[in-house]
Amino acid sequence: MAKSQAPNPLKCSTLSAGLMGIQELSDLLGMAKSTITKWDYKGHLPASFRVGPRKDRRWSRNEITHWLKLSSVPVEQDSPFRNMN
Repeated sequence: MAKSQAPNPLKCSTLSAGLMGIQELSDLLGMAKSTITKWDYKGHLPASFRVGPRKDRRWSRNEITHWLKLSSVPVEQDSPFRNMN
């Protein structure tokens, strides 16, 4: 009989936790993932944090929403964040 294990929180989807990954942020801003990484490194984005064994970057959806409201960064035309003001 196999022993039941609780799901690993680091492998669970972070989208339901109010977090966004680099691909989602890249799609939202219409920028390459490499640009997102550079902007994060230079402090042009809200602070990210690292999760999991690969140390993937994650951003708070609320902090990104607030940052977009205050910034002049263009948002992709079909983004749900387009008309937040």
